[in-house]
Amino acid sequence: MKINNYIHILLLAIPLLTGCRKKEEGFEMGYRRQFDIPVGLDIRASHNYSFLNVPSDTAVFFQINNKKASDIKRILPRSMSLQSIFSSANSYDFISQAEVWISDRSRPKLDSQIIFFRDRIPANSDSRIDLVPNDVDLRPFLLEGNRFTVRINIVLRDYPPRTIETDCSFSFFAVTNE
Repeated sequence: MKINNYIHILLLAIPLLTGCRKKEEGFEMGYRRQFDIPVGLDIRASHNYSFLNVPSDTAVFFQINNKKASDIKRILPRSMSLQSIFSSANSYDFISQAEVWISDRSRPKLDSQIIFFRDRIPANSDSRIDLVPNDVDLRPFLLEGNRFTVRINIVLRDYPPRTIETDCSFSFFAVTNE
């Protein structure tokens, strides 16, 4: 009798657990930058790489997707990867964690936000690291300003074996329904 009750509860819970979540509509806003991780970095310190005054290019994204600013409900971090430009020769096994922050230098009262992160990066990482998006609305940075700054903070577990030229591609998702 108890097993039968558990089965009924499980059958009732399945729709709740799987959810009837509506698919978010919108469009992706992609960006790409490059930086070098130099050989000989101190492993006792964290290291920052900044992309200053990145154009938000919202007008271009709106035009391509036939949208306007008032159509945007939220802008969310979508994806970010760090990839060695010469991938066969380099790996990121010397990085233990990474955080990525967004800010607007022209508006210092607007608090910086963590937009991507990765804790405990595996020691056997290869030439690409994918970061995890944070659930934060980026409208104040991308709709209210026309430029933003991205700062990548990395913590090392070992010394970089050589200077690694890194391609950083990241994207945000502009949600147009909710």
